[in-house]
Amino acid sequence: MNEVPPSDLPAETDLGRHRDFEGRNAGQWLRRGFLTLLLLFILAALANVFGQAAATDSAAGPAGTLSVKAPSRVRGGLTYQGEFTIHATRPMGAPTLVLDRGWVDQTTVNTVQPEPDSGSSVGTVNARASTFSIMATQPAKCGRTSRS
Repeated sequence: MNEVPPSDLPAETDLGRHRDFEGRNAGQWLRRGFLTLLLLFILAALANVFGQAAATDSAAGPAGTLSVKAPSRVRGGLTYQGEFTIHATRPMGAPTLVLDRGWVDQTTVNTVQPEPDSGSSVGTVNARASTFSIMATQPAKCGRTSRS
């Protein structure tokens, strides 16, 4: 620009540098690159790349099936939900869920629904066993699905 600088500007003000940003193009590209990376990070988070996506595993036996729906990885201190679904195909007593210590290690258990009748530690690995008599099935109730 071939302008005559106004006379009321301070002497240390260089219009080319301060107004026209001459010689500072790299800073603009650094800002744009940073904002692009930030936008990509936000889009990845919205796509649940970093989230706790639940996985469902199932097992079947002669008395029924057990399905477990829970996140495959959880960072300590976060809240998560695990759902255990028992579908009885024949009469069974009160089911007992035995969970390895990894299920509750470094986490806080807020609630278990329905409430287990009893809970205890199992073996030397600090596994947790919970018995649920409310889910016991009688012959008339076969085919019933219970969730905890």
